[in-house]
Amino acid sequence: MIGSILAKVMDINLRLSYFSWILIIASTLVTLLLSFGFYLGSKDDSQAMLIEQGWVLILVARWIGFSLLSTLASVAIAVLGTIVLDASSYRQIFRISAVCNSIGAFLGTVAFVRTIMF
Repeated sequence: MIGSILAKVMDINLRLSYFSWILIIASTLVTLLLSFGFYLGSKDDSQAMLIEQGWVLILVARWIGFSLLSTLASVAIAVLGTIVLDASSYRQIFRISAVCNSIGAFLGTVAFVRTIMF
């Protein structure tokens, strides 16, 4: 279902090598876990941040930040996939990886905000 939506919206072919899919899935899981668990503060700091900034601003700022970070991972995946495979799939690997990493960053950020709220 998600694959067909991606294919329609982005007008791409989802037939990639297993190596590319493994890299995309691994980077998406790493992005999800980083956006959920990475916070250099205490519980009191997170509560103060929640009161001062609000949960919407925290959600949007963390999502944008981790999406930008995951874009670098998407470039690395596309380059690695191109080295291993043919050069014609670079754009396709980058698009799929960027969307999957952005979704992973959003889900991890939602889980983080939900954790500090309750």
